Amino acid sequence: MFMKISVLVQGGLGNQLFQIAWANYLVRKYQYNVEINLQLLYSQSQHASINFSQLIGKVPLLSVSKEKLIMLDDRLSSKIIRKSLRILGVHSIPNILLHDYDALTDFEHCNKMANYRYQFGYFQFIEAAIFSRDIFLSNMRSIHGEFIKKCESEFFERHYVGIHIRRGDFIKSTDPLHLATGIDYIKKSIKKFNNRNFIVFSDDIGWCRDKLGESDGIVYFSGNSAIEDFIGLMCCKDFILSGSTFSWWAAILSLNENTRVVIPNSKAQFMSIEANTRIGWDFEVV
Repeated sequence: MFMKISVLVQGGLGNQLFQIAWANYLVRKYQYNVEINLQLLYSQSQHASINFSQLIGKVPLLSVSKEKLIMLDDRLSSKIIRKSLRILGVHSIPNILLHDYDALTDFEHCNKMANYRYQFGYFQFIEAAIFSRDIFLSNMRSIHGEFIKKCESEFFERHYVGIHIRRGDFIKSTDPLHLATGIDYIKKSIKKFNNRNFIVFSDDIGWCRDKLGESDGIVYFSGNSAIEDFIGLMCCKDFILSGSTFSWWAAILSLNENTRVVIPNSKAQFMSIEANTRIGWDFEVV
């Protein structure tokens, strides 16, 4: 491992998993010396300090750094530089910077710049996710084995359909890739599953109860943390997903080899028809 690469980790849990998956792909595919930089992850407060390591622990071969990198601190000048790069559509500085903040840069494009020294963005590539899936699952079973077994017996073995409803920051976001889950989408999706029981996971359970009501066929998960929500959702048999990376990762890590998934019509790369076809699960766009 000769070339040193630094991948910035930030955002919510789903985005962090995509970034770690990309870093894991780089170190195993190209044998680069890859470090994950946690500088912004530890300084952000938007996502209640949810950290990927709480879910999957330490990933073999990846070193960890909190080194303060140019353009990645909280200084006003650094923020202006980052925003300017996004506005100008600048995705790279040859051999130095790979910048993927629009979440639309495709896998092949980034793969051609895999040896760039500093890499920060979303890297929402299903190729890297599938590549890293078994490692993530193995780590999770080592850390959360008992809770996973509990959720499997309660949800998977009883054939529950997991519903994820993302609200929170998606409600106010102007980003077209942030698709807040509408109640009409959920009700239409529920009709796709005949004679099934559903369990709802959300960052706004009160809103969900108000819109979906109480019935024998719908229950609401009340985990003690986002990590428990993630594992509970992951242990369902089939899925009705929001447009979030959180729910997508829970589904991709599912134990069901014949997963059935309903997804919204989204512009996000990882939610595209092409991406979901490549995964190989039985999916429908509503």
